[in-house]
Amino acid sequence: MPTLYSKHCYSQWGNIIMRVSTQQFFGRASLEIINRFSELNETQKQISSGKKILTPADDPSGSARVLGLDQQIKQTEQFQKNISFAKSRMNIEESALGSANDILSRAHELIIRGASGTNDADSRSTIAKEIRESINELVNLANTKDLNNEYIFAGNVVKTAPFSIANDVVSYGGDQSSRLLQVSDNKTAIVSDPGSEIFMGFLDVNGAPNDVFKLLDDFATSMESNTVNDDDVDDVNLAIDHLLRKRAEVGARESSLEVTTSINEDQIINFTGIKAEIEEVDIVSAIAQFQQQNVALQAAQSSFSKLQSISLFQFI
Repeated sequence: MPTLYSKHCYSQWGNIIMRVSTQQFFGRASLEIINRFSELNETQKQISSGKKILTPADDPSGSARVLGLDQQIKQTEQFQKNISFAKSRMNIEESALGSANDILSRAHELIIRGASGTNDADSRSTIAKEIRESINELVNLANTKDLNNEYIFAGNVVKTAPFSIANDVVSYGGDQSSRLLQVSDNKTAIVSDPGSEIFMGFLDVNGAPNDVFKLLDDFATSMESNTVNDDDVDDVNLAIDHLLRKRAEVGARESSLEVTTSINEDQIINFTGIKAEIEEVDIVSAIAQFQQQNVALQAAQSSFSKLQSISLFQFI
């Protein structure tokens, strides 16, 4: 026999179905409001921060690219700082070489005067005294420091004075290396030269290695003994030419750094622009999106409010 159900039974099942359906509607409506509010809140954060990538989870690939670009920007900015430091040292070196050249030019005048047959022993002794003072001035220039209180002409032994004088003999205590500094991804600049190369690296008229200190000391000794060395004038000219070449090399390096500075600036602008495209939000579009999302949220809230007012909830 078929099972018979009473009207009361059907009524109970109907109520259950209504309760389940109503709970489903309620859950979906609540979830819709939560989702709309979450979207609105996310857009509001983007507008406030100016960035569309707020956490790495928002865009893992974009976040990785931004991190890489940040590192490239910081590295290039460090290159620019290195260039500023290098140019500062080069300016100081160039100035010191200019002053050294002035000293040798004055020595050239004194050598010509001392070679004149009209000089007596006293006159030559006076010339010798000025030359020895010039040697001391030259040693002081060779011990020039930069803004970090480091010796320019000491190679990489920058904390110790490279030149010293004892018993009229000048000695070099630095190393033989040029100081280098990275100024771009593929370029290293010579920041300063070792003093041995600058002041002790010219060849005299006989092709033999000589240094400006010994040149001047030998001339002073000749004047003190009232004698003349015919090679002195030529040797001091060679020493002057040597310093002029070194000074020109420093100037050429400075000019090269100007080009590198411009390239680095362009790279920073380029990296910054790419980074902005990846992570920065379009404020106008974001505000328009915020307004649309706000309308959607209000619509969802309105629908939920209407759902609550219908009689179906009376069966819960």
